Amino acid sequence: IGTHFPNMPFERLLLQPRDYGLADSDPPLTDITSLATQIRAALQGEMNPITESILWNGGFYLWQSGVVDSLSAGLDRAKQDLVEGRVSGKLVHLIETIEAQLYLGPKAKAYTHSSS
Repeated sequence: IGTHFPNMPFERLLLQPRDYGLADSDPPLTDITSLATQIRAALQGEMNPITESILWNGGFYLWQSGVVDSLSAGLDRAKQDLVEGRVSGKLVHLIETIEAQLYLGPKAKAYTHSSS
């Protein structure tokens, strides 16, 4: 993985999930129904093979975006956010926001066109 921040040189990171107590590889993606079931369970805080992939990615991005100071802290925070429902809550919020935009989109255009 390569990282780059303003005014900093490019840095190559060699990170291994096993060094952080996670599986060494992503789980196989089988059928969409099983994948959806595992993702829903992970969003409810259940540990399964998909959960570890979610933690790894979430922890990395929390660290690289500066929310936490280390990958270990990012993994801890990602797990805490999953278990405490913040991730599923954010997903619900995003879905509601998108649905509202889709619902209001045509009305907003019609209102704009009729008022000109």
